[in-house]
Order: sequence, then structure tokens, then C-alpha cells
Amino acid sequence: MPEVNLRVKWPDEHISNVYSPSTIVRQYFSSGDCMTVSDFVIKCTEALEHASKRVEEKFGYACTSARNSIHDVRQSAKDLKQDSLIEILEIS
Repeated sequence: MPEVNLRVKWPDEHISNVYSPSTIVRQYFSSGDCMTVSDFVIKCTEALEHASKRVEEKFGYACTSARNSIHDVRQSAKDLKQDSLIEILEIS
């Protein structure tokens, strides 16, 4: 399956990459999208769970890297104001 990385700019100005094992995340995000931290966490969790499920359907096991990405996103978001904005800088 093609891998996809989201390059995300957080409200505290740090930039991180969020890994997805599937292009399905392109249905959830586009370059230049801005949304609140809370919306991003919800949407990202949904997108990555969907991606992991696609891996499981194809290979017979869930993608632990997608689950790690969900964990990393939640950790990055936990100390931020949930109504602050993040930006999707790039999808590659």
C-alpha cells in the first residue's frame, strides 16, 4: 500500500510528520487545510484507524505504525488549547 505523510504545523509553531500506511488520509485532509486541534485529533484518529483497517483487510493484521501515529498526535495535542488552529502544510 502506498504510504502517505502529513506535514503538520501546530499552534506552538512546531512542525511534525504524521505517517499513514494508506492514501485514504487524502479523503480526510488536503494541503492548506486549517482546523482546530480538537478537530484535527478526531479527524486524524478516524483517518488513521481507517488506514489501519485497510492494511488489516489486505495483509491480515492492523498497522502498528498507524496506531503509533495516533498516539503521537494525541500526545502533541494534549497540552495545547483545543480551539487553536493547526495547518496541514503538505501531503506527500
